[in-house]
Amino acid sequence: MFNQFNPRSFADWGGVTGSGGVGLLGQQSEALGNLHKALVAGSDLNPPAAAPGVGFPWRVEDLESLLRVTTFTEEKFAFWRRIMKKPIFNTVHEFNRLSSYGDRNIGIFGSETQLPVVTDSTYERARMQAKFAMRRREVSLVMSLVKPAHGNVLGAEGLSGTRDLLSGVNSELYYGDSAIDALQWDGLDAQLVAGGATIVDLRGRSLLQDDVVDGSVAVADLPAAGRATTLLSNLRVKSDLAKQMFPAGRYAIDGTGKVGQLGGKVESIVTESGEITLVPDVFIDYGFRAPPAAAFGDATLRPATPTISTAGTTPVNAASQFIAADAGNYYYSVVARNSFGGSAEVVVTDLNPGAVAAGDDARWGVTPGGANSPATLWYDVYRSRVGGTAKRLIKRIVNAAGAGATTIIDLNETLPFTTSAYLIQEDQETVYFGQLAPLLKIPLGTIDLTYRWALLLIGLLIYTAPRRAVIYRNVGRPTNSVA
Repeated sequence: MFNQFNPRSFADWGGVTGSGGVGLLGQQSEALGNLHKALVAGSDLNPPAAAPGVGFPWRVEDLESLLRVTTFTEEKFAFWRRIMKKPIFNTVHEFNRLSSYGDRNIGIFGSETQLPVVTDSTYERARMQAKFAMRRREVSLVMSLVKPAHGNVLGAEGLSGTRDLLSGVNSELYYGDSAIDALQWDGLDAQLVAGGATIVDLRGRSLLQDDVVDGSVAVADLPAAGRATTLLSNLRVKSDLAKQMFPAGRYAIDGTGKVGQLGGKVESIVTESGEITLVPDVFIDYGFRAPPAAAFGDATLRPATPTISTAGTTPVNAASQFIAADAGNYYYSVVARNSFGGSAEVVVTDLNPGAVAAGDDARWGVTPGGANSPATLWYDVYRSRVGGTAKRLIKRIVNAAGAGATTIIDLNETLPFTTSAYLIQEDQETVYFGQLAPLLKIPLGTIDLTYRWALLLIGLLIYTAPRRAVIYRNVGRPTNSVA
C-alpha cells in the first residue's frame, strides 16, 4: 500500500530550513551522514562490536504496524479509518480532475459519409503539496527504568503519541486550510468549497432524511453525474437523523428486533440514486467548539494576546443575513492563532453584548500583540446565540495585515452551536490520502537525561471530483435536545 521510503531525500530535507519543521533532525553533516547510512539496506544491520568510542548510528523507525493497529482499534478516527491510503512519490502531488466527457450540446448524428465531429474530455491538471504532520514525545531516563502500574512507559508514550497525532490528522482531514496556514493541507471542507460542491444552508435546523435524499439527487444528476455513498457528520447529527424515525414508527418488521427493545440504530438511508452510509465522526465539531479557558501552546511560540483596536459597531450592510428573528443582543470574542497555539480569549467590549438589528452586521478591528512576534496567522472568532451568553466558534479570519489591524465582520453567515455535514462519493479514485512515507519515529539528539523522538506522517488529502459532493451548513439540533 505504501511506497518505499527514500533515505537520500529524507537526509537532504534535514539541511533545509523553513521546510515545515523537518529541520529538527539537525544541521550537522556528520549526524546526517550517520542517519543516511542507517537507512541504507545492508549498512550496520547489527550492533557493532564493543570498542571504545564505537556507537550505533541513529535509526528512523517505521511505525506502520503501530499505525495500522491504532487505526483499527480507535473507532473515533472515523474518516482516517475509512479513507484509502495511496503512495505518492513527490512532495508535490499532481492528479487529474475530469470535468466532462465531451460537449452534450453538439449533436451525435451525421450523414452516411460525414466525418464525425471531434469532442474531447475536459481535464483539469491539479497539484497539491504534501504536508508534514508531526508530534514530539519525551520520556525521562528514570521513568523508563521504573515499573509503573500502566506498563512500559516508552511503549505507552509511543502509542499515546500515535493517538495524539491521529486525532489531529482526523480533524484536519476536514478543517485543514492552506489559506490560513501554509503548513496545513487543504481538508475536505476547503477542497469542496473551492471545487464547486453544492452547499445547502439549513440555518440552524436539524438535518432531515429529505435533505439527504435531495443531496444524493444533486450528486447523481448532471453536471456532477456521480453517486453519493457516504454522509460524514457529527455523532449528534446522526443521532438526530435516527430520532426522526421513532415517532414515525419506522422500525424493522422482519422479526430480528429484540422483544421490548425501544428504538433502533440507523446505519444508512436508501435513496433513488443508491444507499447512503451514515458515518458519525466526533471530529466534525467546528461550530461546537467553545473558546479556550486560557492561552495554550508553547508560550515562546504562540501568538501574544491581541488587542481590540477598533471599537465594535453594528452598521447596516446589504449583504447581512441577520433577519428580524435574529435581532437582539450578541456577545463576541477573538483568539489569535498560529501553528503552535493560541492566545487567551479577548472579549470585544462594545459587543459584550452588542445589539444587532435586522440588516446590520457586527464588526470591529483587532491587532496582534507583541508587534506580531510570534506571528499571528489567523483569528478564531466566537459568538453567542441571540440573547445568550455562551459563545462558540463561527469563523477563522486570516491575518493578512501582519502587525497591523484586521477588520472582522460577522454577516451571520455561520451560526454558533451548529456544524457541517458532508455527503461525498467515497471510492478510491475520488477520495484518498496520498502518503509520501509511513508513520516514522525519528530519534532526536540527546542533550539531557531524557529520551526524545518525533513522530512524522507526510501526506495530503485528495478529493478529485468536488462537484460530486454536498456540504450541509449550519446544521443545528432539535429544540428539545438536552445535550
